Amino acid sequence: MKKFICGLMMLAMLLGAFAFNMNSSYAGPAAGLTSITVQEIYDNDNHRSRVKADGTLENPNITFTGGTLYLKTYFNGHPTSWNTVFYRTNRVTGSPYTYTTISREPLGKGWMHTVAIKFTEFSGYYPTICITAMPAGSAKPVSGMVSFIPIQK
Repeated sequence: MKKFICGLMMLAMLLGAFAFNMNSSYAGPAAGLTSITVQEIYDNDNHRSRVKADGTLENPNITFTGGTLYLKTYFNGHPTSWNTVFYRTNRVTGSPYTYTTISREPLGKGWMHTVAIKFTEFSGYYPTICITAMPAGSAKPVSGMVSFIPIQK
């Protein structure tokens, strides 16, 4: 009788675990990419500035130094592929910068993407960076921008 009860309890636990996995495995479709906004910029020397909604720095008096610029960018939704994400010079069709992904973390309905761009990528001392990515089912990229970033090479 004891073996029967233990077997019955084991069967109930297995069925419960199976039912739990069935319900939690469906996540639904990923949200399409609708906007890209740069949230914060910082450098190796810990100079930091948040970025306003219009793409300008909250602290325009700061000069970034240290040889590398870091951008924390929020992608509202999901790009078609991370291979379609580019950090570009000045505009949507600008030349892509070489960058290194530091982190990519889910946040709300999108992703926070932190990248590093070496100062040697910039041709001037006040670069404008345009971030582009392709949304699913569209031939037109979604973009965001941060402008007039003072750097000291």
